[in-house]
Amino acid sequence: MRVVHLNTADAGGGAARSALRLSLALRGEGVDSLLFVRKRRTDDPTVIQHDSLVDPRFPRLRDRLDSLPWRLYRRRTRATFDVGMVPDRVAAAVRSLRPSIVNVHWIGYAFMRLEALGQLPGRIVWTLHDSWPFTGGCHVPQDCERFTARCGACPVLGSERELDLSRAVWARKRRSWRELSITLVAPSRWMAERAARSSLFGDGRVEVIPNGVDTSVYRPRDRRRAKLRLGLTADAPTVLFAAMWADRDPNKGFQLLAPALAAVRLADGARPHLLVAGSPTLHRHPALEGLPAHALGELRGDEAMAEAIAAADVVAVPSMQETFPNTALEALACARPVVGFRIGGMPDLVRDGATGWLLPPFDVRALGEALRSLLHDPGRAEEMGRTGRSAVEGRLDVASWARRYLALYQDLLRHPPRDERAPFPASSGLSPGSSPPAAR
Repeated sequence: MRVVHLNTADAGGGAARSALRLSLALRGEGVDSLLFVRKRRTDDPTVIQHDSLVDPRFPRLRDRLDSLPWRLYRRRTRATFDVGMVPDRVAAAVRSLRPSIVNVHWIGYAFMRLEALGQLPGRIVWTLHDSWPFTGGCHVPQDCERFTARCGACPVLGSERELDLSRAVWARKRRSWRELSITLVAPSRWMAERAARSSLFGDGRVEVIPNGVDTSVYRPRDRRRAKLRLGLTADAPTVLFAAMWADRDPNKGFQLLAPALAAVRLADGARPHLLVAGSPTLHRHPALEGLPAHALGELRGDEAMAEAIAAADVVAVPSMQETFPNTALEALACARPVVGFRIGGMPDLVRDGATGWLLPPFDVRALGEALRSLLHDPGRAEEMGRTGRSAVEGRLDVASWARRYLALYQDLLRHPPRDERAPFPASSGLSPGSSPPAAR
């Protein structure tokens, strides 16, 4: 069996890290697995970069061409919106690799024309890192439910017209994919439920397979030593916030975290230190004035991320919508408590009061109080961290994750694409007592 994973890049975001992590984990299970990307940022030999004559000379040309229709909407928000209209030769390149399975991940930023999905060889599995596969172009629809119908009047575009760009993209997807047999994999029950309610995939097969983490890298480490290595004082009460482009992506929740931290005062009047990873200039943001903040920039590799988590007393994940946040998973594996809102896939990861705190969306005061309580009570934070580590071990490790995907791939290859069967039970590994939603 050969599996080819498709993702825009192999580093630089949660989906990229997950795609490479899964591909390598499958190789560890004896699968011939490759990651095919447009933007290669690692030196991993199993990553293949699309051979393009245009990209090396004009690296952002495709992105700019693909975003032209979106840019016509002057009232658009800053949320990511992908049209998927620029022609490409991705399908031909993937066909040359002769895969049995093509696992699509995150294909934004003009990775491929959406119509080209039907030209891919083998069985298609699509891992839902966000909602783009079943919307009219947005990746994070927030409270919008128009993906259950036909999109249009898109709030991300600032549009009030039914026949807008989101309706056009939705219609292209519907027309191009309606005859395809695509198996969706949702990392969380919340994402599976949304996919099952979507107009594009509501009658298809949706499996729940939570992401995994390398528990040999993401493991408990000495906190004081980690702080000193990163230039902090050994006893500095520290909150880690790790998010790419958080200064221009409101979904990451920095605008909620900053005022929450500003209100935190510890017993001795000390201010918490904020450790920022992934957003190089965020520590200089005016909202953090007077707050000790330390920038780590973009972290390359799991070892660097694990070291950053080790330096934290608590990890903040204040996102407004997340499928299955890697940062939360990695923090739990490192025995650090997680604080965030009760949204998206967070309840699949964080057990409120046991491995961290899940707060009412988007209560800034509650967020500040939760952070203060854990910084003020290191013993409670340590207890939550140990419980989190125990919850990850044996259930959300990379080997278990890879085996669940492998079992799904094998099931798909044993049966023809149009076989209308009950969904394969690939969802083991969620929190105790949970169950996946109906797949159809």
